[in-house]
Amino acid sequence: MANIVLIPKEGKDREQCSSYRPISLLNCDVKLFAKIIATRLNPYIPSLIHLDQVGFVPHREARDNTTRTLHIIHAAPKVQGGLALLSTDAEKAFDRVGWDFLFATLRHLGLGPLLRSWIQALYTGPSARVCVNGAFTDSFPICNGTRQGCPLSPLLFILSLEPFLEAVRQHPDISGVAGGAETHKVTAYADDLLFFVSNPLISLPNILAVFEEYRKLANLKINFSKSSILNISVPSHRVVSMRHTLPFRWAGTRLKYLGVWLTVDWSRLYETNFAELVATFRRDLRAWDYPHISCLGRVSVLKMNILPRLLYLFQTLPITIPRSFFATLRSLVISYIWRHARPRISYDTMTRSRLRGGLGVPDFPRYYASCHILRAAEWTREGVVKRWKSVEQTMLEVPLAVLPWLPRSWGMRLARTSPFTTATLRCWHREATRSGLTTYPSPMTPITYYDGFLSHLGPRSLVALTTTPIPRVHHFLTSSGAIPLGSLLEDRPPTFLHHFKYRQVTNCLRRALRPHMLTRPLTHLERTCASPSPLSNGVSLIYTLLRDASSTIPPAFMGKWEMMLECTFTEEQWSDICELTHRCSADSRTQETAYKLLTLWYYTPIRLHTYSPDISPDCWRCFGALGSVIHLWECPLICPFWLSLHSIASDLLDTPPPFTLASMLLHHTYMSIASYKKTILPRILNVAKSLIPLYWKQIAPPPLREWFRRMEDLRAVEHLYMSATDQLPRYLSIWSQWHTLSTSSAFLARLGPAQSVPALPTPTPE
Repeated sequence: MANIVLIPKEGKDREQCSSYRPISLLNCDVKLFAKIIATRLNPYIPSLIHLDQVGFVPHREARDNTTRTLHIIHAAPKVQGGLALLSTDAEKAFDRVGWDFLFATLRHLGLGPLLRSWIQALYTGPSARVCVNGAFTDSFPICNGTRQGCPLSPLLFILSLEPFLEAVRQHPDISGVAGGAETHKVTAYADDLLFFVSNPLISLPNILAVFEEYRKLANLKINFSKSSILNISVPSHRVVSMRHTLPFRWAGTRLKYLGVWLTVDWSRLYETNFAELVATFRRDLRAWDYPHISCLGRVSVLKMNILPRLLYLFQTLPITIPRSFFATLRSLVISYIWRHARPRISYDTMTRSRLRGGLGVPDFPRYYASCHILRAAEWTREGVVKRWKSVEQTMLEVPLAVLPWLPRSWGMRLARTSPFTTATLRCWHREATRSGLTTYPSPMTPITYYDGFLSHLGPRSLVALTTTPIPRVHHFLTSSGAIPLGSLLEDRPPTFLHHFKYRQVTNCLRRALRPHMLTRPLTHLERTCASPSPLSNGVSLIYTLLRDASSTIPPAFMGKWEMMLECTFTEEQWSDICELTHRCSADSRTQETAYKLLTLWYYTPIRLHTYSPDISPDCWRCFGALGSVIHLWECPLICPFWLSLHSIASDLLDTPPPFTLASMLLHHTYMSIASYKKTILPRILNVAKSLIPLYWKQIAPPPLREWFRRMEDLRAVEHLYMSATDQLPRYLSIWSQWHTLSTSSAFLARLGPAQSVPALPTPTPE
């Protein structure tokens, strides 16, 4: 029996039953069994489900549907009889699936009797009860539908919908749009269907007939009041007659599909989808602008609230976005992170990865470029089969796979027939080439489509040597020389003609311009483009490549620390320092203070003196030396505080840590990162460093009693975190000696009498 909880749908009338989404809470045994079946079935779903369906199918995404739709809309003037888009809304689609039809479909698709019996066991005599305001109704039997909340439910639904989609594809009187060797009639994301209807006077009535037939078999019901038609290029006199005969609602100039506004005019896609988004983001950030949210918390808000929505639009709408949009976003982000105050760390530093001295703040222009570069990579990857590629290919004179590797002027000239291809290619040349992720010429340069080779070599010379559809330079040459003929032919015996063509090709390539660029090893991005296997997390991978390529120059604070400490750290040492700064504790407050000190966040007397000459540059404690960053830690009045902590750390560790500024302030250690994290030392130092800003302008150093109290708070936080994450053995290895020492009377006597904590002074110039 399942317990059903009701989740209200956004923007719906909560007094209507249809405004709630029923989620079935199943017992663990049922969910585990269903998950096992779904895991076993999942690898076979791509071969059972047509490419038109992208919902819940591995390696298919919503952007496949929207990109394909945009290309079809752009090609609408060439469609005979006009083009219209029909978006249908299925009423309670998951809850209405007929079980007899479902099991008949599974048998027809070839699922074995044992697997079918397991699935039928889940749907034999089920019952449910509804939880309303904490009270349960009486149980009632379930006679149809797939449960929302069951791991197997999405797969069963798309399998049951596949016969309907196949009937639409095979129907002779439902006209679609020709794209290469294929005809595009329908696209689906689970129950969200979009039909590409040409000759709508004939096609639309037949679509209704197929819907009615499927309703009788599978119990699917279409909500006609929520189903819409967007006229793209159908003559107006035909539209007038259809408005009175068809039950669908007619949209104006735009139609929403999968969260994206589709417009008749592609040039209005930015205005319709992105322009209004800025006001939404401004309103959301204002709602999240609570004073208790820390700097790291605000970065998390950007990652969880703003980035996913932008990233979805970047992927589903491959269009050109003006720089003014990103400039406005950047202004909003900076204002939010710094609470409408003057930034103390540059935006470029904050967008660096944490291991390179940044905060990992999302760089939206770089994410936008990553989405376009991923599209270009999918053009090249031979193993990627997408329906939108066949439509986009019909608009070009050369294969999509060669477009990114041609000379820029030639490629941009060929891409002018499609604004979406142009936008992607422009991003590729601007970002991938500028960041050094690829070069021109490249080992990926296509031989048969490159002017420099065609004058010496005909395409027929390559047919006998390789079976790849688009021969490239790296198929014949590597940095160590030409690939042997036997490796190219694999199991085929070489003939005289093979040897002759092989010599002709390799000699031609060696005489090409800049041969060292053609024979260099493939870059990470080029290997990604050349790989035939499916690519997971492609946007994140490319974003990381772009970000790291632009982070070769270290941030300014690293150079300042080296100058003050009169030593030089390697890139690996700085990476270790940054990692320990961010990952030495589960307490975000401790992490944030450690990062602020690392980046020289706090204003020193010397720095304040540069802003206002009336402020003395001398130390606030001893008044005997200039108040530089180093002196504020070496001041005679605060040095005993550090000596006491060093003594305590020496009692807790087998090997006493070195008493140096680099060790105490920057976690510069010769231990391995993993070993250092397992000790109590980074926690002692991080808590101590968090007290220095609290007593920033005080003459007296921070009291050890306050340090001890904060250590206990940190211990409590880590105990909660490690208990929840099954890391209690790690917690005990870190804190066991601390617990023994901290409960001894001798240790408590070393801390001195308890003192009150002063209010946090404002470390900004008046």
